[in-house]
Amino acid sequence: MKCKFCQAEMPEDAQFCPYCGKDNGQEPEAVAEQAEEAVQENGEAVVLVEGEETQEPGALEEAAASPQLKRMKRFAILSGCLAVLAILGTVLFFGIRGSGEDADDGWDVASWFAWMKPRQDSLTGNESYTVSDSKAARKRRDEVASMAGASLTNGQLQVYYWMQVIEFIQDYGYYLSYVGLDYTKPLDEQASMEEGQTWQQYFLQAALDMWHRNQAFALMAQEAGYELDQEYRDYLDNLQANMDAAAKKEDFADADAMLQEEMGAGCTMEDYLAYMEVYYTGYLYFGELYDALDPSNADIEKFFEENKASFAEQEITKDSGKYYTIRHIQINVEGGTKDEEGKVTYSDEDWKKCRDEAQKLMDQWLAGEKTEDSFTALVKDNTDDTNTKDNGGKYAGFKKGDLTKVYGEDMDDWCADAARKSGDCQLIQSSKGYHLVFFVESEDIWYAEAEAGLLDQLGGQLVQDALEKYPMEVDYKKIVLGEVELG
Repeated sequence: MKCKFCQAEMPEDAQFCPYCGKDNGQEPEAVAEQAEEAVQENGEAVVLVEGEETQEPGALEEAAASPQLKRMKRFAILSGCLAVLAILGTVLFFGIRGSGEDADDGWDVASWFAWMKPRQDSLTGNESYTVSDSKAARKRRDEVASMAGASLTNGQLQVYYWMQVIEFIQDYGYYLSYVGLDYTKPLDEQASMEEGQTWQQYFLQAALDMWHRNQAFALMAQEAGYELDQEYRDYLDNLQANMDAAAKKEDFADADAMLQEEMGAGCTMEDYLAYMEVYYTGYLYFGELYDALDPSNADIEKFFEENKASFAEQEITKDSGKYYTIRHIQINVEGGTKDEEGKVTYSDEDWKKCRDEAQKLMDQWLAGEKTEDSFTALVKDNTDDTNTKDNGGKYAGFKKGDLTKVYGEDMDDWCADAARKSGDCQLIQSSKGYHLVFFVESEDIWYAEAEAGLLDQLGGQLVQDALEKYPMEVDYKKIVLGEVELG
């Protein structure tokens, strides 16, 4: 299964891409809308006309063509997350979503961190943090931020900093010019979306906040006696050798040389290994804490009632119906004849052949364990639906009427039948062919949304508690950043 946004391979059933972090439950167009909203909030009006090209010079096409950015992106993917890191907790580590009385569109995760941001005059005390390569190398081991039991050096900070830059460029794509970022020019010479900050200062604060979150949970993990699974331990133990090999493929002498090219002078593999150790430990431990959250039915209903007005604004009430989840195997009808207008008509024999093939798979499943797992095992080598081939044929969280648009009323009506129960399996015809449909579950929309909102709130509280337990101190006067040309 490929990510809709960055096209990286994702694990089966993963909602969030472990490489770019995007929610694949959203469509790419939704990200464009978010970018537009961000620009409008920054005081600029942007009108996007449907059907017109919106590419701007200096945006995604140029970014894609930049050898430096290509290398940095490959480097980030190579040395970032393993596919198995695609857990909900990972995403919540960066953004908590939900619905609440005190927010128009749900809680803004920035509010959880607002208290810990340093004074603006501290961050903006230096107009530029960029220094010469020789100075960046000399100052690599200087400690620039600390919390009880941990510290951050300039060399490590550069990893966090450039990871933030790469992620932002990837997120905004074509809309970089709309948010006022020209990656071909020095970041310390451009005003950012944050009033009073340059883009360098914006990314610097984002990098510091990222270290604060990661390190706080890593320290909590250490206190709790948490240890990485052997899978991750092996990955980190082999990372030096893997990075050296990757560097040589890119015509660098070793990983240190590649890092200094991509993330500035003074940044070494030692710094990167420190970053990765904290990254994995913090993320995975937070994931464990989040997965352990288990609000009761009463808590979820109470949350819904307390935020009923906000849910109503989203047209969510207790009468909103249900979300459905199914798995299916699609067998396309083949053959047919085209008329002068190109419309294909299939004969009874074409449809019979399609049904017989689908029935054979149904019989195979019925002869086995007749479980969801056994159904999932049949999907990859048999379905013609390329959209769900790599996630076990799964469609999750759709409402009555959604399937009608794609497959017709029969499948939609079958899923929405009040008598439908988990484990039901049916052969259903659509305009595309025949489908083996396995019914996984249904859930009241109001309940699903309230549970998601409550979990987001509880997840946000986990982050806030960690940051309060381990407050961060920053010495901005000691921060230096090596120079890297993106364009």
